[in-house]
Amino acid sequence: MTALRTWHAAGLAAALLLTLPAHAQQAADNPQPAAAQTNKTLVTVNGTAITQADVEFAKQLVGQSLGQIPANQHMQLLTNLLIEIQLLAEAGEKAGVGNSETFKRQFNWMRLRALRDAFVEAQINSKISDADVKASYDEIAGELDKQLEVRARHILLKTEDEAKAVIAELDGGADFAELAKTKSTGPSASRGGDLGFFGRGRMVPSFDKAAFEMKPGTYSKEPVKSQFGWHVIKIEESRARKMPPFDQVKDRVKTRLQTQKLDALLSDLRGKADIKYEQPQQQQQQQQ
Repeated sequence: MTALRTWHAAGLAAALLLTLPAHAQQAADNPQPAAAQTNKTLVTVNGTAITQADVEFAKQLVGQSLGQIPANQHMQLLTNLLIEIQLLAEAGEKAGVGNSETFKRQFNWMRLRALRDAFVEAQINSKISDADVKASYDEIAGELDKQLEVRARHILLKTEDEAKAVIAELDGGADFAELAKTKSTGPSASRGGDLGFFGRGRMVPSFDKAAFEMKPGTYSKEPVKSQFGWHVIKIEESRARKMPPFDQVKDRVKTRLQTQKLDALLSDLRGKADIKYEQPQQQQQQQQ
């Protein structure tokens, strides 16, 4: 937006720069109720009021674009932005640009998005309490406690015969990690073949099946084939999966809960709606 790019130049009124400290001091000396502050008129443009609420809303929309601009300049810059928007909007209205089909489509699109966002906020987001998020976290944590994850090492080899030879060395008392460092062709060789902890479904199917059938402290007695080659696997230890602490993941848990509720709402609305596709293949693609 032009106003955002030119705040540092003539677009920023000198009067605002000079009077901001005075306004800030007055606000500190004469605190007002939040509602009064929100409705306070900051400036009028050709009779149209720009209020504190308008500035706060603008900050929500373009806050990230403020970049490295000091926070104490935000009020001036946003107010100036709204003045320029109002002036250009009035000029556009006088020029009749609001009558074009392109403008009408854009306006309708923005209206629909605003209605959608307001409805989702009212029906879903605002109704999810901290207690709901904690309950969802506890439910996920309970499910994870039932799931096993293992810590494994492996030695990746090109042929089955090479893998069998490694197993023979292990049977003879060779150290698994040292063999991995010298013989494995996989990227984990430098770590002694250590793959860390992983749960079911994280590895390729043949590797996954073999790993979760083994007990800690044992290694595979037969080579395991995958698209990467032949594996000799050792299971170091196993444990139940654990959720990270609540404070670390509460935002993700809330987003997951919001998504679940939104999916349910959309499913209900689609079931009640009369949706007709002009082309049959469009319906098929939507249902896939």
